[in-house]
Amino acid sequence: CALRDADHASSVFKGSRGHGGLVKACGDFQYSHVASRAALDLLCRLLDVERNKDANTWLSVFTSLDRETLKEMSLHKHILSDRGNRLGAFRLVNIIREQLPSLPFVIYVPDTRRVV
Repeated sequence: CALRDADHASSVFKGSRGHGGLVKACGDFQYSHVASRAALDLLCRLLDVERNKDANTWLSVFTSLDRETLKEMSLHKHILSDRGNRLGAFRLVNIIREQLPSLPFVIYVPDTRRVV
């Protein structure tokens, strides 16, 4: 399934018409730990250039998301929780650090007192 355009990717990440997108699902531990882990895993797969031929488009859209949207992923919860997806969270931290080196770490991992 080829990625049609950046608008499609943006709506997958952010959601549309009152429905949260993939980024919100990553951080929604209260709804379901399983769904949150699965959403983070899917996000990692979309951004993986070795698994997805359209990853560069997804990366471009992902790295253009605003700071508040990046916070919604709650990567710190995945890292700190026994039920989180640590590997996926660290993969995303690595992607963000490589793609957006000037973005402060506390933006996308807000609870750094026990992570770093």
